[in-house]
Amino acid sequence: MGASRPINRRALLKSTGAIGAAGFLSSWSGFQPARGAPSLAAQEGLGFTIIDSAEPTNLDARSYYFTPAYSVVWRINETLLHHDTMTGELHPQLATSYKIIDDRTYEFELRPDVRWHDGTPLTPDDIEFSYMQPWLDPEAVYVERVEKVSDTTVRVVTTEPFGFFLVQDVALNRRILPKHLLDGVPLDQVWEHPVGTGPFKFVEWNRGERVRLAPNEDYWGEKPSIDPLDFRGVTEAATRLVNLEAGDADLVMDPPVADLTRLADSDEVEIINSPGLGYDYLAMNLGNANLAKLEVRQAVNYAINKDALLQLYPEGFAVRTYGPLSNQSWAVNTDVPHYDHDPAKAKQLLGQAGVPDGFDVSMKTTSEYGEMAQAIQQDLAAVGINVKINVLEQATFLDQIRAGDSEMYLFGWANIVDPDHMYYVFSSEQQGKERMNFANERLDALFQQGRTTVEQEQRLPIYHEAQAIIVEEGPMVFLLTRGTLRGYREDRWTGFQPQPLPTDVLTYLNTVQPRG
Repeated sequence: MGASRPINRRALLKSTGAIGAAGFLSSWSGFQPARGAPSLAAQEGLGFTIIDSAEPTNLDARSYYFTPAYSVVWRINETLLHHDTMTGELHPQLATSYKIIDDRTYEFELRPDVRWHDGTPLTPDDIEFSYMQPWLDPEAVYVERVEKVSDTTVRVVTTEPFGFFLVQDVALNRRILPKHLLDGVPLDQVWEHPVGTGPFKFVEWNRGERVRLAPNEDYWGEKPSIDPLDFRGVTEAATRLVNLEAGDADLVMDPPVADLTRLADSDEVEIINSPGLGYDYLAMNLGNANLAKLEVRQAVNYAINKDALLQLYPEGFAVRTYGPLSNQSWAVNTDVPHYDHDPAKAKQLLGQAGVPDGFDVSMKTTSEYGEMAQAIQQDLAAVGINVKINVLEQATFLDQIRAGDSEMYLFGWANIVDPDHMYYVFSSEQQGKERMNFANERLDALFQQGRTTVEQEQRLPIYHEAQAIIVEEGPMVFLLTRGTLRGYREDRWTGFQPQPLPTDVLTYLNTVQPRG
């Protein structure tokens, strides 16, 4: 794999533009992170506090968990490979190299000098144990077997070819677990004292107060300059920011967008705006007789002024997106129709569809999208489509759209690291039929071809064609991609880098250094 491109370390609302992703090769080796003794800051015990929107639900790497949990777990438990979400590249982590033997077989050379936090050496048995766990989604069985080739080499054989396997499963979801501690422990018995191989090790969890980690002094890579590392949960974004400005936090997640202009002039607080890997969209249910007409769906696309929606956010925080992948994706098709704002074209298409005077329709959304919903309502009213907005609590909203109980709904996707995501959203076997009454035989065939093709270069034209069909059929209006905001004390620390979720800036906590 080629070397990573350099990334600007001080990005203040400047990094949401599209950045091309490097392609994938079938094998690489030779990348070695820096090693060395703990820094002076770590020896002196320089603490670091992160405040997120909530505390973790659990710290068990075998379980589903949301952002506050994996922010902690990913510091403790590692994967065989690391996925750089800024460049799209794979790098070594617990494996120093890999080879694709065939479309179902992957060989990994393990790093020889790795120990668990309790001092036990990492072995191929841990890899086999981790990959054969029925965790995350017990119904999604990807691995058939793991073969031990030598004391430092393993082969993972999948149940069938999976094009998304290396990125989505190996590098993101498949945390390596200690067999000697977890063998025989049932999944419903939550692991409350996690042990990993990562740069930080678990110390304690005082529920309702904090999770505390400490640097792993025996880490195989670069030692952190933070000791201890604390995670706290604070629901209100404004309160998180108050804590940051008061010096009670070193890094806060999702500071209020309304404060960005003021913070831009601060000498103490820096805002990192990481590029988004998702998109906001307006979905249409083809069960509605009017929305079932292609011309009507295309009219809706032309009627909405996406450029004006960008003005709802500070400059540089959001960018236009034109299809079911963000501009940041390595597989994005930039040649799809853009549906630029054209009310006259929208009215023409409504006339062709037999509804020249428009029609009434309802839209469901959540409070997060309130302003956007009102702007869309005004744009559609201008061409005769009268939209009734129904703002719901998120859990109720999700229950209803999953049941197909909507005509239109406004929402967003995040953390799309592989184009196979389109299968879940638009396939007739998945949400396409369930939520939008949308089905397309050619798309179904492309999705199956894309997820069973291993080489990335061969997957690219498959997903380009799929995007073209989706945009032409118009079951969704693709609106914009928003960045992810993080605020930190630049008067204390340096070395943060913007990264899209799910990697995010926390990846660099083991390389962050005290300023001065």
